Amino acid sequence: MDECFALEAKSEVRHEYYDGELIEMPRETTTANLIVGNLYILLHILFKKMPYLVFSNDVKLMVYRDKIYHYPDLVVIHKVSNHKKYVTDPVLIVEVLSEGIEEVDRENWSIWV
Repeated sequence: MDECFALEAKSEVRHEYYDGELIEMPRETTTANLIVGNLYILLHILFKKMPYLVFSNDVKLMVYRDKIYHYPDLVVIHKVSNHKKYVTDPVLIVEVLSEGIEEVDRENWSIWV
């Protein structure tokens, strides 16, 4: 697993990790990026005085016991969490569906929701 994190750190593209395999992530659309940005601002304001942290795009979420890691568009966790490379205990996960990759997103996320 540490080898995959090291490769990901040097890569110019993001990869999700699925049971030993790195899967290249498609680029985000400008529309999806605007939606995520607006939701981030809203959630950040809503949770500002609460014990939560809001992350967007570049924070890995371990979904299943060191076998599956995804990059959700937004993830909210408790501030008391002590994470460095990835988060494990989300209280909210947001994935904005984009044309062209909607089917992939629905398939990936429907397993966990």
